[in-house]
Amino acid sequence: MSNIEIFSELYKTDFNLCDIFAMRQKWTKGTSFSMNKPRRINGVIYLKNCVGRYVDESGNIIDAQKKSVVFLPKGSKYTVFNIDCTTSEDDAILIEFNMKTDEDVFVSSPILLLGKANFEEMELIEKIVSLYEAPSTSPIMLKSKLYELIVMLCKNENNTNEDKYSSIRKGIQMLERNVYENVSIEEVASECNVSSAHFRRLFREYAKKSPVQYRIDLKIEYAKSMLTNSDLSIENISQMLNFESSSYFCRIFKSRVGMTPGEYRKTSE
Repeated sequence: MSNIEIFSELYKTDFNLCDIFAMRQKWTKGTSFSMNKPRRINGVIYLKNCVGRYVDESGNIIDAQKKSVVFLPKGSKYTVFNIDCTTSEDDAILIEFNMKTDEDVFVSSPILLLGKANFEEMELIEKIVSLYEAPSTSPIMLKSKLYELIVMLCKNENNTNEDKYSSIRKGIQMLERNVYENVSIEEVASECNVSSAHFRRLFREYAKKSPVQYRIDLKIEYAKSMLTNSDLSIENISQMLNFESSSYFCRIFKSRVGMTPGEYRKTSE
């Protein structure tokens, strides 16, 4: 089973929560943090106003965008790179907890649970940290809200795994999490144990566009964020996103956005 499938199994597991902790975080753009020792406790982090890149021991990469939710299992080791953040608001909310189960259902790598949290999920996370910060917190209320969040996250993954696109879900995640690389569609399909033709057909049905178009659109969204929130040159952005040349990047960017990267940066200012 994949990491995400293992997490969804929690929906069918009896567990007890304890040692709950919650905090608001301020990130510093361009810095990194390494969890060099195995994580002593489970964590769920909501990237409220920041962008992070998580790299585990094996070199697997998770690119977590704003409003995404990442699960950090107990025992995991990883490095997170702070790619973008705000100057005045909370950047992230971290909720930590121990979970007692009859058997260990977790793996050792961070898991992107939600590419973008919905209003209900965001509201629940805010509620948990507010309860923890309150002068007189009800432990039962805090625990009940965390149970509710975990059940919501598990149910979301469980439902997704059972849908008609479950056979290509790993490939969808590969495309979403490896925006800085150009992994071939054949390799992605192979990871899903399906033919490239089957993967392309099902993916187009899922996303209403081809895998290549989908990846390019993701790259353009990353480029827009870099142009707005960094001083990186257009050449550097092109190289980071693995475009074959800066001229090709500019041409693709203009075709998608309606203006050149330079023009977009000026309008953002």
